[in-house]
Amino acid sequence: MLNQTDHPEAAALSDYASGRLDDARCTDIDRHLAECDACCDLLDRLGSGHVEELLQSLQGEAELPSFDAATPPPPQQDLTEIPVGESRYELTAEIGAGGMGVVFEAFDRQLHRRVAIKTLKPGNNDASMRERFIREALITGRLNHPGVPSTHELGTLPDGRPFMALRLVRGRNLARWLTEHRSTPSPDAASLNALLSAFGRLCDCVASAHADGIIHRDIKPANVMVGEFGEVQLMDWGLARHSEGSNSQASRSSEAAADRSPPAPTDHPSDIYSTSNGTVMGTLGYMAPEQARGDRRRTGPASDVFSLGAVLCEILTGRPPFPQADKAELTQATRSGDLGELNTRLQSSTADRALTALMLRCLDADPTLRPATAEVVATEF
Repeated sequence: MLNQTDHPEAAALSDYASGRLDDARCTDIDRHLAECDACCDLLDRLGSGHVEELLQSLQGEAELPSFDAATPPPPQQDLTEIPVGESRYELTAEIGAGGMGVVFEAFDRQLHRRVAIKTLKPGNNDASMRERFIREALITGRLNHPGVPSTHELGTLPDGRPFMALRLVRGRNLARWLTEHRSTPSPDAASLNALLSAFGRLCDCVASAHADGIIHRDIKPANVMVGEFGEVQLMDWGLARHSEGSNSQASRSSEAAADRSPPAPTDHPSDIYSTSNGTVMGTLGYMAPEQARGDRRRTGPASDVFSLGAVLCEILTGRPPFPQADKAELTQATRSGDLGELNTRLQSSTADRALTALMLRCLDADPTLRPATAEVVATEF
């Protein structure tokens, strides 16, 4: 077994990136990469063609389709200033932005429909950002579930930034719905039942992703969109990755390098299309303790289950499990998984006991004591 000072040879890393090693050897190198920045940097150089290989297998060619603008703008020009000319998409309005990306509503001239165009912000177009962005497009394009916003196209802007065209979802996010629910003087049972119904559909969506070997890593009310037809969509798959043991060796190598930075969790952004930057691994107050501590090896489907428990907690009790306003206290509570305040809150709660028991199992600080996947949660819900 490798330790931190026993670096694998470059040839072994090359075989690892190309998928030629057996599972035991890959697991050994996985553990080493989680602790060794030097080998991750070497792996970056060895595996620089990883994204192109993924796209080649997906599309039959390595080049992304270009964003057909009439006159290419200079590098880093704002997307709103790109002339539409004879291009496929006519950009109409910015509808969301986050640390890494920005989203516009656009009109698809080819298919005569409204879509969302998501791209990186100017200045965020380094190799690691592009790879994370393209991985998100590949994941959302692959997941065949009505709760995942489908990717219609993946391409590049004239300045080299990647973009994806997505289904445009109109409605409100779950965070806004919960705020409206809490502000009602006497919310009736029908309102609570509607929220719980939406939560059940969210569980089904996450269960489908888990069955396909994908974990989301940023489940929270602000990332859950309830559409105008009542459809529930889990947005912002920018932090998603393959769960350990289910993905290809090439994907594991890319993700080990992309995730080697310690997490710097976000606060509570509210827009549904927000994209976290490359050092963020979740949202304080909703992420699992192991995720907040940066323990990548223990972050898996059960970490998403914890986040589902946090969403259910907010539905049942009106607040997430860690409601601390001070960021330092919130960080400590999230990392420790201390539910002392929640247990006190539950003493006077009238929430359904069976649902409360399921919620507490999801929120266990030990990931091995939680339901293993979202499918278990959906079945017991």
